[in-house]
Amino acid sequence: MTLSRIPTINSKHISLKKFVVDTDKENNQILRLEFVSDKKIKNFKIFAEAKEDIVLFDSPLISLQDNKVYIRLNPHGKQNTLDMADMTFTISAVLNNSYYYRQTLQVGISSDFDVDAIKLNFGLLFLAIFGGLILNFMPCVFPVISLKMMAFSKTKAKQRAGLKKDLRYTVIGIFSGFSMLIIMLWLAKYLGYSLGWGMQFQSMGFLVTMTFVVTSIVVALPVFNFNDMTLPDMGKYSGFIIGNFAVLLATPCTGPYLASAVGFALAGSYMDILVIMYGVALGLSLPYLLILALKQPETFFPKPGYWMHNLEIFMQIMLYLTIAWFLLLMLEQTDWEFVLKFAVIILLFAFVIWICKKFLEYLNGILDERIPLDVLVKIRRGVYVAMLGFFVVCSLICTNMAQTAFQKNYEENMKNRLTFIDRDLIDKHLNDGHPVLVEISADWCLTCHANKMFVFNKTNMKNWKQNYDLEFLRVDWTNYNKEILDYMGKFGRKGLPFYILYTPFVKEGMVLPEIFEESDLSQILRVSKIR
Repeated sequence: MTLSRIPTINSKHISLKKFVVDTDKENNQILRLEFVSDKKIKNFKIFAEAKEDIVLFDSPLISLQDNKVYIRLNPHGKQNTLDMADMTFTISAVLNNSYYYRQTLQVGISSDFDVDAIKLNFGLLFLAIFGGLILNFMPCVFPVISLKMMAFSKTKAKQRAGLKKDLRYTVIGIFSGFSMLIIMLWLAKYLGYSLGWGMQFQSMGFLVTMTFVVTSIVVALPVFNFNDMTLPDMGKYSGFIIGNFAVLLATPCTGPYLASAVGFALAGSYMDILVIMYGVALGLSLPYLLILALKQPETFFPKPGYWMHNLEIFMQIMLYLTIAWFLLLMLEQTDWEFVLKFAVIILLFAFVIWICKKFLEYLNGILDERIPLDVLVKIRRGVYVAMLGFFVVCSLICTNMAQTAFQKNYEENMKNRLTFIDRDLIDKHLNDGHPVLVEISADWCLTCHANKMFVFNKTNMKNWKQNYDLEFLRVDWTNYNKEILDYMGKFGRKGLPFYILYTPFVKEGMVLPEIFEESDLSQILRVSKIR
């Protein structure tokens, strides 16, 4: 009945950009479509009719993102093994109950560079490599790379013969760090844990340890005195240590283009994890590999100068922002009392490390022949061991404090949240004629908190309830849940925040963008009341 009313002339405001068939690991096929519109998307309906055979589909899985609509059509029941490649379908769609599209097309096969495909391909691998390259310039990794670059620049010409060797060790260190990460992910998968990006922000131990690590780097930097720029003497394997350290600091950063690739890998097979993670490692190593390709790599590094001063100031700012970010993540999951105590401990920790640094600088300046060199070396090593022990003790104590505060905060917040997708409750509201907005969020998700402040505040929620009878369900993902990840995966999403709107006429739900305005949702709710 709906199809008979759709005009045969297509609207210029909506066009189909992608119509392909995907095959998953179990050889089940789905149709995947991508529409583009120059209008703000408020409502979307679609129907696919096969010309050659009768193909029944489940309700379409619709996801909105900016000016695009992504649709997945799963064949119903036993038809999921049907070979739909090269079949002809008539696609009918309605946008905002006003703009129409109808076209008879032959379905294509997703290309090897389609990043929205459900199987590993070259496009996802390219995203992983490119995302890894961008990681070099993210706040977490950039300070380490900058320290290495300044150390190379201050190296005397006669000492640069080992530069290539050091760069090779750095590359090996990066791949070594990712190899350890792959093994940990494999082990988690083998033990039955479903994986998703962002879960490291749920770990108080991770956040506490990373805060101490970044604080140590801040203290190690000479305050606005580039002439004293030195790295601790870590021996001939310093490049290997730096490479592993860069991987450790890279774990909190997704970076542009990386979230999609990593999210795909974590929800995929063992091979998906291996290929994507090594792709990220290749991207992170790419600057070093390109320098190694030069006949005289030392010419790539600029001579020492005032640029080090400016770079150091920039690094200091980036590192302080990183520490503030970690503290904010912990505040969202604990309370002010813990964060203030932790901040005091961080300051005391920084002071002790600074004292140790000054003592090491004093040892470096001793030229007294009455103190044997081997004794100085032993003292230096003792100081490093003491610093490492102090780091471990502080991390363990603060992790225990953070975990206690986290558990208290979590139990308080869970009074008004669900921990699973309650389909029975959603259907009950729909049968009563009420639209339902489901939010999947976590305490560590800053975007979720920003949306809560500017979009899902009390005033807007009250207006939506009064004008559209909207029911709002908040599902918590602070404690990891495989069912929630699988639920988001049906719509091609694997990260937070996740918003899906159910209406009496779209009972399978329509996924909303991660960031939107109050007026956007109001218009969607207004249009959803119209058949």
